[in-house]
Amino acid sequence: MLLRVLSLFFGCLTLTQGKHVDIPCKPCVCRRTSSDKLVANCKDKHLSDIPKHIPNSVAYLFMSYNSIYHLPGGSFKRFSALEHLDLSFNQLKRLHVDTFTGATNLLHLNLNGNYLQLYESAYPVGVFRQQKKLLTLNIAKNTDVAHSVYPDQTLGDLTALQTLFIDGVQNASFGIGFSKLKNLTTLSLSGERGHCSVQTLLNTSFLHTPFVRNLDISKCRITFIEANTFWPLRHIHTLDMSDNQYLGFDRMGEALYGLRYSSLSVLKINRIVTTFAIGVHIKKNNTRYLSDLSLKEIHMDTNRVELIDQECLGHLKTVELIFMNHNRVTFGIYLLSLNKLTNLRTIYGYNQYSSNIPFNTVEAVTDTNLNPNPPLSSFDPHPIVRYSLETIHACERYEAECSNSHSYRKNHNNHQYDVRLDQTSIMNLPFKIPLPPNATYANFSNSKLNYDILELNFQTNKFKTIDLSHNVFSNWTGPIHECQTVEYLDLSENYCKYVSHTFFMFASGLKVLNISKNYLSVSLLDDTDGQIFANQTNLEVIRIAHNLIRELPPAIFRGLTRLEVLDLSWNMMTSWNIEIRHMLHLHTLDISGNRYEGIPTPLTKQIDHIMRNRNDTFHLSIKGNILKCDCPRLESLEWITRPYITFEDPGNTKCTLSDGESISFTDIEDVIAKLQLRCKIVIPILSIAVFGLLLFMLIFGVGMVYRYRWKLRYLYYTTRRKYRGYQRQGQEEDHFTYDAFVSYAETDRGFVIQDMRAVLERTYGLRLCIHDRDFMVGEAITANIINAIQSSRKTIAVLSPDFAKSSWCDYEVHMAKLESIHTGRNVLCVLWYSHIPDIRILSRDIQDMIEYDTYIKYPTQENDKEEFWTKVKAAISF
Repeated sequence: MLLRVLSLFFGCLTLTQGKHVDIPCKPCVCRRTSSDKLVANCKDKHLSDIPKHIPNSVAYLFMSYNSIYHLPGGSFKRFSALEHLDLSFNQLKRLHVDTFTGATNLLHLNLNGNYLQLYESAYPVGVFRQQKKLLTLNIAKNTDVAHSVYPDQTLGDLTALQTLFIDGVQNASFGIGFSKLKNLTTLSLSGERGHCSVQTLLNTSFLHTPFVRNLDISKCRITFIEANTFWPLRHIHTLDMSDNQYLGFDRMGEALYGLRYSSLSVLKINRIVTTFAIGVHIKKNNTRYLSDLSLKEIHMDTNRVELIDQECLGHLKTVELIFMNHNRVTFGIYLLSLNKLTNLRTIYGYNQYSSNIPFNTVEAVTDTNLNPNPPLSSFDPHPIVRYSLETIHACERYEAECSNSHSYRKNHNNHQYDVRLDQTSIMNLPFKIPLPPNATYANFSNSKLNYDILELNFQTNKFKTIDLSHNVFSNWTGPIHECQTVEYLDLSENYCKYVSHTFFMFASGLKVLNISKNYLSVSLLDDTDGQIFANQTNLEVIRIAHNLIRELPPAIFRGLTRLEVLDLSWNMMTSWNIEIRHMLHLHTLDISGNRYEGIPTPLTKQIDHIMRNRNDTFHLSIKGNILKCDCPRLESLEWITRPYITFEDPGNTKCTLSDGESISFTDIEDVIAKLQLRCKIVIPILSIAVFGLLLFMLIFGVGMVYRYRWKLRYLYYTTRRKYRGYQRQGQEEDHFTYDAFVSYAETDRGFVIQDMRAVLERTYGLRLCIHDRDFMVGEAITANIINAIQSSRKTIAVLSPDFAKSSWCDYEVHMAKLESIHTGRNVLCVLWYSHIPDIRILSRDIQDMIEYDTYIKYPTQENDKEEFWTKVKAAISF
């Protein structure tokens, strides 16, 4: 309602669009709109009175941001057609009784931002006597005197008034004159739009405004509201008490008494506790009067709420929309009463912050001075929580099963159930986890939820959209039962490195899946049979960007027959072996930001197969790759020009010519024409040259093998015997097998083997893990790398130009950084061995360490080497 009023009031700003006729009325700008109404814009013209040259027929007059301090009687006498008048942000201190005489058709009046104190001298009785059609009046941001009194006799003349913006005075009470305003439906005292220092609302405050439907008392420094303050407001629809930080939930709950059995539908109580409140607990008494309402929406953002009594959810049975953003919600027994929210459709709970406040029983969490970081000795990792029979009734059906569970027991003396809870106990309950039965949307993104997602068994629900992005769900084991109705799922940015083959087993209704910005490359590569997405036959959009993917199994997407959009952007892919020809509805493929030098032929053939019976276009994005425009890629470049292929952002899609010049795809047709002419000569010559070179190398190789055949045979058996007899000696002194794992390029092997081993192992007695020496034979390289990092106290990156070019070194740095995130220890140590001309080719993590000078540089002087090795030893031992 408020937005509608504001749009009507300021809507004239858009009336000048379309056809209009300019009319001279200096110093203002006048024009007649297509609806034949005259608009006069005199805003910010340094005026001290109403210009005489404004036509009498003006309908919209804007006089804001001027220097008008006095409006004598008859100022608007000639403006009988005036509908909208804006006098905001002038210097008016009082109005004359005849100021608005003649403006009988005025609909909207804005006096915001002046100096019109709420006294009868500023608003003389009768000043609005002719404004019987006025719908909107804004006199907010005028009064900063807390003990003013509302001029109810003056305002009582506005019998058609629907919306009033006014400052909030101390102990605000609207006098008997307001009883004439039977059309007043929107009343705003908000400190957001003006001055408000109400502090206390009395039982008589709204006695004479019974028709108000939208009441805004936000940011009014309210600390107390008498119990029957809102009782006269029987027709109220929206109540906003937000930004009253000293009101609190206890006093807010008592204030709801007067709203019982009213028509309240929307309640806004955002930020009604202090900024640094601790242990905020919503108790059942705070919400008990909500059960007598037909509330549809409740907004309670930024209240640092941590716990909620389970009875509170029973008071919200009619609520359809809940906003709980920017709180600190923790696990509690109220989670087992979510099924009481039978009418809930949408819940917003994003930007939650983690809390370490312990609790032994839910009933005990009432102290607002709890220590947020208790000593470990006083923290019970499995606190006992007592469940009432009402909450735990579902467990009766499983009592035999429950009685055998170590986490559940029944107390027959007091008819209560004791359940030991930790952060994963919600996943191990002996019955289905309740959810709001009719909810369809939930957003808990960016909430620092740091758990492994194990097998979850929910009750039947109707959820369609779930956003859990930007958390720390690092392990997706599953499966998740009763999730077949979910159509949109966002699990992006969760630092996840593992997803099981059964995690999405029951999510058969998924249409949009976003798992971007994780570390799923290893898990997806292991899914050779395509089991992870096997049941997602209805999936239309899947996004797997930013996952460090080098390659995927051919059958990874075998079940996605209805897929329309596939996003594999910003990974590390260099080739294409994925099977997509069965995706007959696919129309968008994003492989931008990978390491392709050209569009792979297997991909182009599959796209041709998909498009053979279609008349639409296929959208392909390949920007950000290392594309080359040369003869070997000519065929793929020619494929681009096919009529059913559309390239996204061709201006930023670039390729490199053989001479090093970089060109965008906007000129690709000219480049193709030149390459076609050139490659007819170059390719045959190159083919002959390559064939001759291969033949020469074959002959040369056969000759060398024959000449040194006895020596080669000796070396083979010597090496075979040596490796068959090799065994590692595990001598652990502490938690780690090695003191440091060394990540280096092959060209720097001499430095690692000769210098580092000689000093760090032989002189200082440290244990180094060197892949040439210590990697387990038969294991995959990736597995060896991860085992080495996890078995070592530190990971030393030996920086050099070849290190920057090595994809394996890049992979080792990423894994070390991930190990730091999940263990909380500083793993990575940078040793700058040789000069790198351009550090921009390094990974972002290494660049940050160099930028903040957190690295050790190899000295050029022999005298400095002893100090260098001392620093390296200290960094490893730290």
